[in-house]
Amino acid sequence: LAGQHDRILTGKLHVYGTGMTIRPPLKDSSLQRLQWQKNDLRAEYSSGQLRLILDSVLTDDSSRHADFTQANPNLSVTGLLRNPVHGKVHLLIRDLSPVALLTNQAVIPSGMLQGQYAISGQPRSPLITGQMELTNGQAEIPPLGITLAPLQMSPQGDAANIRLQATAHSGSGSLQATSTINIHQSGNNMVAVHLTGEDFKTARLPGIDLDISPD
Repeated sequence: LAGQHDRILTGKLHVYGTGMTIRPPLKDSSLQRLQWQKNDLRAEYSSGQLRLILDSVLTDDSSRHADFTQANPNLSVTGLLRNPVHGKVHLLIRDLSPVALLTNQAVIPSGMLQGQYAISGQPRSPLITGQMELTNGQAEIPPLGITLAPLQMSPQGDAANIRLQATAHSGSGSLQATSTINIHQSGNNMVAVHLTGEDFKTARLPGIDLDISPD
C-alpha cells in the first residue's frame, strides 16, 4: 500500500493457494469431494480504480474466472458497497455428477456446462446477464424416459429476481421455457413457467409415449 495523509493512492494484494479440498454434504448424507489445483486472487488499486481478479481451477480442469472493476476514488468501505461494479464471470464445469446426486438421480446430466455472465450495477443489487450451455452432452430424465439434448439456458436478473429462458430438444421437437424466479421467496411458493414448442417428447414409458406442442 502507498498513500498520502489519510488516503490510499495505490495498493496490491495477491493470495494464492493450492491443494484445497472440501467435502460438502449432499441430500443422501453422502459427501462429494471437490479438490482444487489452484485458487488465485489478485486485487489492485490505482488512480481511483479498484480491480479484482479471481482464478480457480479444480483437479478435473473445471474452472472459474472473474474480473471486476470499480471506480472508488477514496477506497472506502462505503464506496465498496455503493459504487457501481462492472465485471464478467466465466464458468467451465466438466463433471456434472453432483447435479445427479442433488436431484436423487431424477436428472442425470453429462458433458460440459459452460457459462458466461456480465455483472453491472451496485454491489447490493447488481444486474446479471449471461448464458449457460450444456455442450457435448445431454440431460437424461429417467422418471420420464426422455433425454434432453442439446440444452441451453440464458439467465438475466438482479439481486431480487432472475428471469430464465431455456431451450431444450427431446425426440423430434423442441421446447422454449420462460420463467421469473424471486430469489427471496420461500421454497413452498409456486413458480409460473411459460412454455412454447412443437412435437416435444415429454415421456417415453411403457404404455405412454407423449409429445406436446404448447403455445
